[in-house]
Amino acid sequence: MRPLRLLAALSAASLMLVLIALTARSTLQAQSAPAPTITLVEASTKQACGPVGVVGANRLPGQYQITVRGSGLDPSVAAVAIVFDAGGQSPQTYPGPYPVVNGSFSVLLQPGPFYRPFGTYTVTVNPLGNFAVGLPGYPAYFQVPCPTLTIKPPCASVGDPIEITGIGFAPRIPIHLVFVPGAVSLPDVPAGNGFFQISVAVPNLPPAVYELDANQPNDAQFARNASAPLQVPCFNPMLKLVPDIGPPGIVTTAVGTGFPPSFPVDFAWTVGVLPPGGQTVVTQPDGTFTFEILIFPHDTIGARQLVASRNPKSPPFADAKADFLVVPGSVQPNDFSWRH
Repeated sequence: MRPLRLLAALSAASLMLVLIALTARSTLQAQSAPAPTITLVEASTKQACGPVGVVGANRLPGQYQITVRGSGLDPSVAAVAIVFDAGGQSPQTYPGPYPVVNGSFSVLLQPGPFYRPFGTYTVTVNPLGNFAVGLPGYPAYFQVPCPTLTIKPPCASVGDPIEITGIGFAPRIPIHLVFVPGAVSLPDVPAGNGFFQISVAVPNLPPAVYELDANQPNDAQFARNASAPLQVPCFNPMLKLVPDIGPPGIVTTAVGTGFPPSFPVDFAWTVGVLPPGGQTVVTQPDGTFTFEILIFPHDTIGARQLVASRNPKSPPFADAKADFLVVPGSVQPNDFSWRH
């Protein structure tokens, strides 16, 4: 009997040692694995930030609706708990447990309803599970308010003045301003109390639509970034057809001005089709073009428009349209000769 008891005790101890070893190995593997991806999206801003106060349907003042998503979690993590403003003055705990499936989860948080002042709030995702003991929490950061950047006017030519305004940046940290693409930098601006407004001349940029990136280089917790578009230069496309009326078989001339210089422009009729080679035309260096269009001999009678629109390789501009009326051959203005 005594040997059997000794054997049973040894078996229990061995099993405990095996469990401890497996737990330690699982923990070490999880700690050495790549960190999971944690994202925050606030419903009203679609970003990892929110206004100082939020008021809306089904909300209380200062309440946010934040979707927390995670992916790439260790397989040993069965569920998570979440803390909003972890380590801050007003932490809110969401114990869950929120299940993790195939290393991923999604949870809606509604922290509030009290006022949240300017700052960066840490959202910590804590892993739960038998083998998750000892795993660190995974942080993500929520900013109040959202940093914003505006440029007025939204388009300008090289050398023209533009006004740049930034709101919601961290105080006392310089802000870098860079035009992308091209990495053309403007002088850094001081943040002061988180607001700045400057007037600068548009640098020597080729025609395109640019993003002006404003960023405060810092660690992941306190970095703040915003961007705003600027079109260089402004385009005012105009299109006309000469003549703008005629029978099937006539040749009309399309004349355009104010388009992006030396870029392709796409064309299409609202009724009927263009002859081969007329669907895309490259503008002259001054942003103009002139080309002829044949109205097919058996084309549809009636009103139509020629539409000039942006080619994917061109800077954005508003569509330009020109009216044309296809009439039977017997209908023509007095003292007018059709060109065929």
